[in-house]
Amino acid sequence: MFQMKSHTALLWLLILGLPALQAGCKRTPELTGLPPEEVLLETSDGFSLPGDLYVPDSDVPPPGLILLHMYNSDKTAWKQFARYAQEEGFLCVAYDMRGHGRSHSENWKAKSSGDPWRDEDVLDALDDIRYAKNLLVARGADPENLFVVGASIGANLGLAYANGDPDIQGIVMLSPGLIYKNLAIGSTITEIGDRPLLFISAEGDSYAASSSATLKDKASGYSELRTYKGSAHGTDLLDAHSTATPQILQWLAPIISK
Repeated sequence: MFQMKSHTALLWLLILGLPALQAGCKRTPELTGLPPEEVLLETSDGFSLPGDLYVPDSDVPPPGLILLHMYNSDKTAWKQFARYAQEEGFLCVAYDMRGHGRSHSENWKAKSSGDPWRDEDVLDALDDIRYAKNLLVARGADPENLFVVGASIGANLGLAYANGDPDIQGIVMLSPGLIYKNLAIGSTITEIGDRPLLFISAEGDSYAASSSATLKDKASGYSELRTYKGSAHGTDLLDAHSTATPQILQWLAPIISK
């Protein structure tokens, strides 16, 4: 599915002995799909959450990905990943979570403190994921093939949301933490059941790395843990390691029901 561009590139990978090559990872494809469509998620408590919808060229209902960014980040952090996923046939939505990016609400209380979220805002952000899921289904995503990919607190939010929504078939967690902003997931990981889980962290990102290992040990169903060199966190890890994106998409491929 992912093709090396030249024999020279392959030779360099062989010389460098990249672990990703040994694991069968290939290069991400050229980006030729349509640019993202701007969408807007409107919540029941008055938030407007701008989003980007990446629509694949597909004759069948595509699998759907909900992309949840890090704290103090926004939807643009997923741009490259979403474009690659789009090329591989996924319908993706990335949106500015409340208090971040260009999200807006006349009644938002946390903005006066300069902090994107108070701890209690996390629960509202958790509920907002439902709007993203409904958008994917409304735009033609296969309701039996819905997944969440989250980074940092977005990883915690994705797991917590999936625990209450059986329509989510699998979760990819980049740099999760046992607790971020009072959102603890140590017990949630044991409640998620047998849905597939992928944990990704950098060796030098000590808290995320240790949290990922603990969560992997606690998982009761199929799960994998992949670690990378360096200390990049969340979506920054995708930028720091070009093999991470195709590895995530390759991990998802056999999970998709046909």
